[in-house]
Amino acid sequence: MYYRKITIKYLFFLALSIGCVKKDITFHQDIKPIIHTNCAICHNPKGAGPFDLISYQDIAKRTKMIEEVIITGFMPPWPADPTYRSFLNEKTLTREEINKIVHWIKLGKKEGNKTNNSIIDSIMSIKEKKADLRVDMHKTHVTNDVNKDEFLMMKFPFELPSDTFIKKIEFVPNNKQIVHHINGHLITYENQKKKNIFSGHFSVDTEQFSDLECFEQLELLNDDNTYPMLTPSVSN
Repeated sequence: MYYRKITIKYLFFLALSIGCVKKDITFHQDIKPIIHTNCAICHNPKGAGPFDLISYQDIAKRTKMIEEVIITGFMPPWPADPTYRSFLNEKTLTREEINKIVHWIKLGKKEGNKTNNSIIDSIMSIKEKKADLRVDMHKTHVTNDVNKDEFLMMKFPFELPSDTFIKKIEFVPNNKQIVHHINGHLITYENQKKKNIFSGHFSVDTEQFSDLECFEQLELLNDDNTYPMLTPSVSN
């Protein structure tokens, strides 16, 4: 009887000890999948990001900045509210993912056992289908040479012969290193409300004009100065 009691206590203590063992958070096992899914899609040699966020060294030397921008919500840049509407390929971090990255940094940013880059490799190798409709810019925009961000309001007018379900809208700049972010809205005109959707300017500098002044220069309003139907943030 005495032997049996000791055995039970010993097994209980052993199970309790095993249950208390904590799993280390490492870059390759825990952090890389988050970074590659939400950040490296832009921060790669061919992307819009000004630096790469692919390897352990890329991320480890920028952890102070990364911690600040993900806590403040500055990065990933996603203006749409993910709790209200979801988009294809949206880039947002959950509170759990943010906490995991911050915890990894605080614990010494361990690298862990190296793994392949299957997530970012698969994203970069996706071949896009040919678009049903291509709308080119009215005129090529040449950026300034003063190393200053430009915030432009542009329009890309097009007409469809009948009511059409739009599955996907994508903006493809010639130079992704220069064009960093686009927030696209869809304006729909009712019949006879707008005779010429191609009139007006095609690009306006929002740093020089108010939104209303930009609308006027782009001639976005209906011919009777009422506002057409706007579907916000169809592409980010």
